[in-house]
Amino acid sequence: MLQFGNISFDSVLWFCASGNSFFLGLLLLVITMLIPSERRWMKNFIYLLRTFGLLFIVLSSTPLHPLFYFLGIILLFGASFKNRRHVSFKILIMLFALLITFLEVPFHIVPKISIDDANCIYVIGDSISAGMGNKDEKTWPVLLSEELHIPTENLSMAGATAESALKQQVPKVLGKGNLVFLEIGGNDLLNFNSLEKYERALTEIIQHLHASSNQIIWFELPLLPQYYSYGRIQRKLARKYDITLIPKSVLANVFGTLGATSDGMHLTPKGHEVMTNEITNLFGN
Repeated sequence: MLQFGNISFDSVLWFCASGNSFFLGLLLLVITMLIPSERRWMKNFIYLLRTFGLLFIVLSSTPLHPLFYFLGIILLFGASFKNRRHVSFKILIMLFALLITFLEVPFHIVPKISIDDANCIYVIGDSISAGMGNKDEKTWPVLLSEELHIPTENLSMAGATAESALKQQVPKVLGKGNLVFLEIGGNDLLNFNSLEKYERALTEIIQHLHASSNQIIWFELPLLPQYYSYGRIQRKLARKYDITLIPKSVLANVFGTLGATSDGMHLTPKGHEVMTNEITNLFGN
């Protein structure tokens, strides 16, 4: 692992994948609008800050509509020229930054979830929830059941995709009024599965679970730039079906915790404990 002082490559990776680097990038761009650029060294400093700002935004892979990215590039391009509209472009960029911050912040607010009326907790997921198959492994769904004293059925399967979960896990969710944690899609991303099949399978999963009045809690997936479109699909479906999204920073924080994973993604015993703590913090009093 590459490490510089207390900062490791993994911590930077998960900071970006959590989406938090998006706000840092916006802040750097706004700062470049406020710094005077009369001197050459200040111009170079501004270009450096702007480069890092754009880099942090791109690496955050924030799934905003492409139109917002297009408009942002146009505004930055316009602000790079000295003309009579220069100040106007700077003001527009700062207003634009406020707008997209306003749109993105709700996806980073950790929700409070009520479990008072939950008959059972089901977990639909992949190896992050299923574990690595060790004999005495206590996965986070097991630890969560012990913590909450609520029956919990872990239906997760290693290697599961949205399509396989629809066929093999969802039919096992029985009864009504359950709390269902949906932790699925990571393998679709890693395998670059078809976006059409991914969206269709997720839609059918949600519709099936909603038919029995289940409360769905969905883990938003940490993203890197090449997975941008998967994130847009996830947010679109969550908005359409009014599903509670757990911010992607939650999973990213777990993966980024020292000793929480064996290979960067699969959870160790410590990782399952960290995951359990993150989830129990979601439940309101």
